[in-house]
Amino acid sequence: MDASAPANSIAGAVWKFVRPHTIRGTILGTTAIVTKCLLNNPELFSIALFPKALLGLVALLCGNGYIVGINQIYDVDIDKVNKPFLPIAAGELSVPLAWTACAVFVSLGATIVTLNFGTLITKLYLFGLFLGTVYRCVFSIDHVPPP
Repeated sequence: MDASAPANSIAGAVWKFVRPHTIRGTILGTTAIVTKCLLNNPELFSIALFPKALLGLVALLCGNGYIVGINQIYDVDIDKVNKPFLPIAAGELSVPLAWTACAVFVSLGATIVTLNFGTLITKLYLFGLFLGTVYRCVFSIDHVPPP
């Protein structure tokens, strides 16, 4: 779907909401890092780890969706001018539905990590979500957050 094309459904609006180009970056970055680690340490490779690696990728994509989502919610007034094709700015996705999507993303990602990756990785994941939230909600001085 073209990012500037109108969404034809709620699913299409949510797809635009997660900013597909950022998904590609998350997938490419994750794949590159894992590949480099495995090339440097081939003894660590095990096909049995593939499902867990996919769960990790899903968790990262959920974190990505949450962070780009809250960014759009907080930037809706700016986006109406600079990026009017984004789903909230275009009126294709309501702010309450956007918050719901963010809640689903953050809950699903945190649950996946907590159930599958141990304490250290869970703490790092939650810290990343915290930093993304703080960056967007606390250090944003360009406007007041939505009610």
